[in-house]
Amino acid sequence: MNYRGILFYPWDAVGADGRSSEGFEDWAEQSNLNTLTMATSYHAGKFIRPAAKFGPKVVFPEDGTVYFQPDISRYGSVKPKVSAFTQKVDVLEALCRSGRHSIVGWTVLLHNLRLGFEHPDKTVRNAFGDRYPYSLCPSHPDNRQYVVNLCCDLGANYDLKGLSIETPGFLPFAHGYHHEFSQMRSNLWLDHHLGLCFCDHCMAGASKAGIDAESLKREIAAQIDDYLTSPDDLSAADASTRLANDRRTNSDLDAYVAHRCETVSKLVGQVRTELRADCELFVIPTTDRPTSHCWVEGSDLARLAQVADGLEVPFYEPTVQAILKDASETRATAGPNARIRGILRPGQPDLNDPQDLISAVGGLSGSGVEGISFYNFGLLRPHHLEAIGQAATADADPPFANSGENT
Repeated sequence: MNYRGILFYPWDAVGADGRSSEGFEDWAEQSNLNTLTMATSYHAGKFIRPAAKFGPKVVFPEDGTVYFQPDISRYGSVKPKVSAFTQKVDVLEALCRSGRHSIVGWTVLLHNLRLGFEHPDKTVRNAFGDRYPYSLCPSHPDNRQYVVNLCCDLGANYDLKGLSIETPGFLPFAHGYHHEFSQMRSNLWLDHHLGLCFCDHCMAGASKAGIDAESLKREIAAQIDDYLTSPDDLSAADASTRLANDRRTNSDLDAYVAHRCETVSKLVGQVRTELRADCELFVIPTTDRPTSHCWVEGSDLARLAQVADGLEVPFYEPTVQAILKDASETRATAGPNARIRGILRPGQPDLNDPQDLISAVGGLSGSGVEGISFYNFGLLRPHHLEAIGQAATADADPPFANSGENT
């Protein structure tokens, strides 16, 4: 693989002075990595930093902020907020200026609780009319312009090799908020139906496409209500079967799902059209597992691979066999010409054994995956960071030699 990267947060790259990134870049070079993929827009979290030598061991990112200096004049009603961290030090600019590695912007788009609270009318609305503040709707024109502006802003003002964009579509119901709580078992059917957006823009677009969106909304609400008030729980297998049957027997639901995918694909295609031509655009198509469920989020793998430069798929599975199965299914769905890169998680809950990590990288390389990134520098223990170097070195042919250019 000629693309070997590490995903990381900006605070994990700085040294004792809170500014220099030389130590981080030294580690990446010694680990035979040629690409640094930094979070440029992100949501909230609580992260343990096992190997941190400087700064807190437990960090709480500022919710819904960006880690670069945006040109605010580019934006409309939806505007990014610069993190307090980046107001002190622009790590992205320092890494681009260094030129030791290729730099990619890992950019979370529509998963933004801060913006959702600021613009509740622009968020996903379920069949009951409830708003999800953590999920900006990709059908809303203001959100679409924000996505394009954010990506093009990064491409215009930083010497990036590319962008890896995440959440360009509809977030799954079971992902996105903090301290999510329910005294009932989740399942794919319920999560899918609760995750469907029936905001004015989704409804208008679907109606224009010939879908009876109003009837579908009422039907989905009734089905959810019946299930929530019943004493029964669907098993995982039964939920999957019921969802497939719903799509098979309800032409409006099936068409609504397809319309959502087209909405997201067109948005990604617009980003690719307006983004700097030599800045690669790869799409992280899902936040869920397995990848084959990504259509729930409006991700059509084949279409996204066509309108963007490629897919960057999180193969987050606990075994090498499951990872390679996911990769095979992704290839079959995306098509033979799709460019596919993968993301692996060393350590819990996935590849805790370093030998498994090496085997997974080798297996993905042999299956036609053209590059690999590892998630996530600041979250990993020292022996897992060492395993990344072993896996990257074992796969590199020829071994990575620093060109001194950020290309």
